[in-house]
Amino acid sequence: MRRGASVRNTGETALMALLGQFSANGGDPPGEWPDDQAVSLRLMGHELRTPLNAIIGFADIIADQLYGPAGDPRYVEHAQMIRESGLRMLDVVSRLVELSRLEAGAADLHLRETPALEPVQDALDAVAAAAAESAVRLALEAPDGPVRLVCDPRGLSAALVNLLSNAIAFSPPGIAGGPQSEVRLRIARKDGRILFEIRDQGPGVPPDQLGRILRPFAQTQNALVRQTSGAGLGLPLTLRLCEAMGGELKLSSPPGSGLVAQIWMPAAD
Repeated sequence: MRRGASVRNTGETALMALLGQFSANGGDPPGEWPDDQAVSLRLMGHELRTPLNAIIGFADIIADQLYGPAGDPRYVEHAQMIRESGLRMLDVVSRLVELSRLEAGAADLHLRETPALEPVQDALDAVAAAAAESAVRLALEAPDGPVRLVCDPRGLSAALVNLLSNAIAFSPPGIAGGPQSEVRLRIARKDGRILFEIRDQGPGVPPDQLGRILRPFAQTQNALVRQTSGAGLGLPLTLRLCEAMGGELKLSSPPGSGLVAQIWMPAAD
């Protein structure tokens, strides 16, 4: 067997094993995992990422023609397509592994007292390019004075990035220099908790679908006609992250008002 086929088969075997963890109980992740499952998840993540990183790396070399001209320009175009597909697959794999680790109670989270604006600014910076590309305006509404909470800053930032990315993807595209749709992030303090609310101006979600989209691989549109890409892992991952940090994720979709996502976290004081 050629080395490339061996690497591919190793990655496929690991991916199928990981997907199998979500196939039981109608697609829901198991509620409890054996202790050794967390170890196997780390090894599985390594088996998946190693061949993908090799594919992406060699595609980079060809696409950038580091060793000289590729000859036919179609080789460069195809290498770019391989690189983009590899990066998308790597993102799916990373989300799957992280979701599995959260389910196993093996996530690397460190809770500490944190200024609310720290993870918020990190998240806004991370999605700024995507918002600009779609001509979607990002708006921040925060109270005067310091707001502090208990969280893992990196974990909360990741959760906010997932929600903001989802809001941008489903917002009507605007016009550069002209009318733009808006994604608004609001920070508030209420009843000893800190609220992070993200509201978009997209089509929203039917009420009977709100629970479904929190399950892995679920989408609200038919996979053949839906307008956005993604494996349906962002919201389930966000839910598990919030729960692992002692927080809560709530979704609502008032008629004609897009999707409203709320993260509630414990206040620091």
